[in-house]
Amino acid sequence: MALHKQIIVIPARYESVRFSGKMLATILGKSLIQHTFENAKRSKLVKNILITSDDSRILNHAKDFGAQVVKTPKSTPNGTTRVFQALEKAKITTKEAIVINVQGDEPILNPKSIDKLFSLLENDPKIKMATLVTPIKDQKSLEDSSVVKCVFDKNLDALYFSRSSIPFMKEKTQAYQHVGVYAFRFSFLETYCKLSASPMQKAEDLEQLKVLEHGYKIKVIVDKSPAIGVDEPKDLKKVEKYLCR
Repeated sequence: MALHKQIIVIPARYESVRFSGKMLATILGKSLIQHTFENAKRSKLVKNILITSDDSRILNHAKDFGAQVVKTPKSTPNGTTRVFQALEKAKITTKEAIVINVQGDEPILNPKSIDKLFSLLENDPKIKMATLVTPIKDQKSLEDSSVVKCVFDKNLDALYFSRSSIPFMKEKTQAYQHVGVYAFRFSFLETYCKLSASPMQKAEDLEQLKVLEHGYKIKVIVDKSPAIGVDEPKDLKKVEKYLCR
């Protein structure tokens, strides 16, 4: 296969604690996973897109709408490891590749934001991993455990991610929501998969925390584009409303 240096991989699970089968749920006549795939294709820098899953229903459906698919094992511990397995199996990458993990339940992620991540890693070889955050505009989102919050330092390196409301608001300050997308250098993606699970990763059920706990940095891009991930059935209506608008 041809080698590519800008790759998007979309891991898609059928089972979900809050919303089983959500990848195949319909929004305006198309499945959630199809919306996510077609939206990711609007990136101007991406060279190849894969959908990976352990579930044949998702993979067969993705093939029907023209996606390249890779089956990965049910035993895979998390989405990022699934991304690495898919790339190894597909043999379409190089060690220098920049890989963006777009969560399958992020159907309205701004393609320009994806390209910002590609460009960030392309222009700064010291950055191993990066992600997006967006300002939180309401108290309900700040208190919602399905909305992951992020705090970061003046250099835009992540300090912590949490399902809890952070930072504590002794004085009014801006809080930020983490958006479900990660950019990796392929070489660091390989390193990530070798890292042992960490205490805060397990406590918060957030796979990115083991990167911080093992002493690596995650660069943050502050992006003001809307962030509507689908965690529960009610979120489908939010996405539908946005797409109609």
